[in-house]
Amino acid sequence: MNVRIASTLALMLGLALAPVASAQTQQTGDQAPPDDLDQTLIEVKSEAARKLLGRDTIPVRRRVTHYMPSGEVPIPRLAPVSVEDVGAALAQAIARHSGEQGGKVRQRRQGPFLVAEAGSHRYWASLASGAYKLTDIEASMAKETRLGGFDDALQTALDYVAKQGVVALGKDEMLDIVVVSAVRNVLAEVGQDEPKESFLSDYYVVFGRRVQGIPVIGERLLVRLDGEGKVAALERHWPPLKGVGEQPAKITDRPLEALIAGSPQIESYSDEPLKPEEITIVDRRCGYLAAPISARQTDLRPGCIVSFRIRDQLDEGYPQMIVPLEEGMTAERLWETNPAQ
Repeated sequence: MNVRIASTLALMLGLALAPVASAQTQQTGDQAPPDDLDQTLIEVKSEAARKLLGRDTIPVRRRVTHYMPSGEVPIPRLAPVSVEDVGAALAQAIARHSGEQGGKVRQRRQGPFLVAEAGSHRYWASLASGAYKLTDIEASMAKETRLGGFDDALQTALDYVAKQGVVALGKDEMLDIVVVSAVRNVLAEVGQDEPKESFLSDYYVVFGRRVQGIPVIGERLLVRLDGEGKVAALERHWPPLKGVGEQPAKITDRPLEALIAGSPQIESYSDEPLKPEEITIVDRRCGYLAAPISARQTDLRPGCIVSFRIRDQLDEGYPQMIVPLEEGMTAERLWETNPAQ
């Protein structure tokens, strides 16, 4: 007897949006990635979202780019995080996202997190960074979407973020689009090569933050929309700012290859010293570096997350390194690694 089965292909990347500027072209052969940060601009349809952004368009961040900050850049300061602050912010998030399900919800400590349950909604919040996540455990990804495509998903997510006050933007901050993706469900019968049915179910929309025009690598606001277009999950890593430091950060003039070759971290990938010309950059994401959600951070410093190749090695997975862009700065000094106690 044949049994019908379903398999889900998660995060099918795509960006079939309605740009108001030229779209990204794929890099082929020896063509170098562009130095600019934006792939295109998308027109914003929601009045609430336009008010939040302070503009009628939102930029799409390029996935492949040679962009790097240069010269002197300000050092954004982050507001300190306390257990009381995280608890208050989590209560606000529960009221925002769960509505009547929220009611009187009890928060409890679970290691370095606060956790809570509101009906079918499950929450956790990091005591170190204040980041939080909501998941609706009844959202199964099994229902065909009613949304009209990637642009509809983006506009729906933007409207929700703006109307629910999920983030607030200061004068030096802006929102951009990191990726829009979808889940495709494929249904087939055992023993059959061709699927009987295929459809899109949930959409993921990931927003990023820029401060003074510089992207913050590691921060994100993720919105998952179910087949009905409702929010099935939301993840927010977006610590509030409290001004800038008195002294700017001076970006080094040395190329990334030289910084990698001179880093103590290179010993994990090579038994002997390397010259900069023996390193090939495969991918880079540069800007301000945000700490992982389990770490404390007091300010945002410039740096890159770099994937690279050593000599002619063709490994299945390229080495990756956090590279600070200030002379004398080390990856260990970018943030505190110990979570809240």
